[in-house]
Amino acid sequence: MTDQVYRENKQPEKKETTDVMTKTDTSVSNQQVFNLDENGWLTFNDNITVIPLDVNLLIKGRNAKVIDLSNLRNLTSLISSDNHTIGQWAKNVEKVILPESITKIDAGAFENCGNLTEVIMSDNVTEIGDKAFGWCRKLRDFKFPVSLKSIGEDAFTCCEGFTELHFPDSLESIEENAFSYCEKVKKITFGRSLERIGSNAFDGCDRIKTVKFTCSVADIDENAFGVMPPEFETIYDYAIDFDCLKVNSWGEVERYRDQDPLQLKVVDLSGSNLKELPSNAFADCGNLEKVILPKGLKEISSSAFYGCHSLKSLEIPESVEVINCGFEECGIEELTLPKRLRSLCTSGLKYIDMSQCEAIRVLSNDNFSIHEAEIVYLPPFLEKIGDYGCLSTIEYCFAPPTLKSIGGVNGVGFFCVSPKIDLSRDLNRSLLHVPTDNLEAIKAAAQKAGLRESRFQVLEMPYTFEYMYEK
Repeated sequence: MTDQVYRENKQPEKKETTDVMTKTDTSVSNQQVFNLDENGWLTFNDNITVIPLDVNLLIKGRNAKVIDLSNLRNLTSLISSDNHTIGQWAKNVEKVILPESITKIDAGAFENCGNLTEVIMSDNVTEIGDKAFGWCRKLRDFKFPVSLKSIGEDAFTCCEGFTELHFPDSLESIEENAFSYCEKVKKITFGRSLERIGSNAFDGCDRIKTVKFTCSVADIDENAFGVMPPEFETIYDYAIDFDCLKVNSWGEVERYRDQDPLQLKVVDLSGSNLKELPSNAFADCGNLEKVILPKGLKEISSSAFYGCHSLKSLEIPESVEVINCGFEECGIEELTLPKRLRSLCTSGLKYIDMSQCEAIRVLSNDNFSIHEAEIVYLPPFLEKIGDYGCLSTIEYCFAPPTLKSIGGVNGVGFFCVSPKIDLSRDLNRSLLHVPTDNLEAIKAAAQKAGLRESRFQVLEMPYTFEYMYEK
């Protein structure tokens, strides 16, 4: 069975409702409590507290184009006196105006109102019940109230008029299938209080390109977003159940390794409270071009950006203390490290700048491992490099004047500005000890060691080593 056929079979069928019974409420049957004008505008008398469904309203309600309830200050429910919904007696309504007294949209209130395009309600509404607007296929002009806290199951399923969904900061829960098969939705923005997204809540929204989260969502059910389309491009603040990423109950990003990566281009986590970017978080996202990490991030784990060929740069937040991440098969070539860094294990970068890492005094195998780099600027107050292993296969490594002891390195070209280096260990012929900060002296030393001067063209910068490490 093809995917298209599967989707067509899977889509919820429109639930036909039976005609309302013609039971008459004798307490209101002899009163004129509503008026339907020639334009299809339906209004009610000010003093009613319950919509009185009698034979007259049952007949005339089918011709109503606009239902205006704005004057009913005492109306608290959209369910009629015979326990029927508006969707059952006014299926052809196109616009509804609700009073400020309504704080809940009852379950099924407008279900199957296929011509409904606009609903005006006050910000007093806190709850939208199950199937409240289900199968209102033309509904498009809808503003979620700023006090809204919950959206029920199937509340807006198959509302095909939506193109963007912007939820208020008050919203706490979105239940199962709430917006399933809203097929034209391209952008979703969630508020700061969201705690739960039910299963299949956005399943079948096949045109989504951008999703923005502004808080940590503790409960995201399986398949909350179904199978995301290949054109999906952007995740803001929290990457979740999009084939390759999700946020678990601890606010951490996890990877679904058994599913194909997305065509992600931008991931903006700047609004999140994420503390650790886990292993393989963005691995194999080959089209990823930009990642904005949150300010409170503490750790970047192994292979987080493996295979991100299109990612050319990455700004590390000042809060990061641990980077245990290689950048093999990644487009990033240069990396500037933050002041608080205390542990680094990386490889695959051409340029590593640790000149801002003021707290580091010793490099040892316990906390540092830097491999396969062309140029490395070591921390400005570094005093000691430990035994073999923490630095290896580095072409040019610039050390500060504070460096006094080198335990052992392997295949590293050192350019040091201090004459007090302890050379008691075998440091390999690639080590150059230059007791000056003058670039010309470095070139001369390189020529003496038989190195081609052309290899130093990249070092001709408008500053000296003293400038590089000045306080």
